[in-house]
Amino acid sequence: MNETWWQAVVNCDQRFDSVFYYGVATTTIFCKPSCRSRDPRQENVRFFHSVDEARNKGFRACKRCKPEEPKWYADTEIAVRINELIDRRYAEPWTLARFGEELHMSPYHVQRMFSRATNTSPAKALLARRLQVARQELLGASDSITDIALAAGFRSGAHFSSVFLKESGCTPSEYRLTHQTRTR
Repeated sequence: MNETWWQAVVNCDQRFDSVFYYGVATTTIFCKPSCRSRDPRQENVRFFHSVDEARNKGFRACKRCKPEEPKWYADTEIAVRINELIDRRYAEPWTLARFGEELHMSPYHVQRMFSRATNTSPAKALLARRLQVARQELLGASDSITDIALAAGFRSGAHFSSVFLKESGCTPSEYRLTHQTRTR
């Protein structure tokens, strides 16, 4: 067994991605060296020079590291899917665990992939979307601040007001008053 390659697998070394792939005989799954799956037993590991070689030996691609796709693609795909969920369903009570359930992944893996692709967290992206919706409603609708807060996905009007003040530097009422005055 190639000791350098084995150490690359144990250390999840990204530098060896596309240099080789490894398969686990007991599961017939093959991965990139950087895959964060559990360390296999050394005696069950088989090394391959290409994806085709692994497939020809009867192994199937790992659904976690997606060895057939470039790394950036998997991260970007997850980020796009989360952003689509946020855009369509921002008012729902999202948590990392819920994003994980929707994508059939661990919440921590979702967090890492989203963060690598966007340099922010799913929670911050969700908050930004909710604030964007709330700002539009504050300017366009005559609904109460509490109704706007609940429609945008905040737990309560008080929670919304404190978050809005922290992020915008003014209260929702001040924002509405200032911006409605400018448009008249």
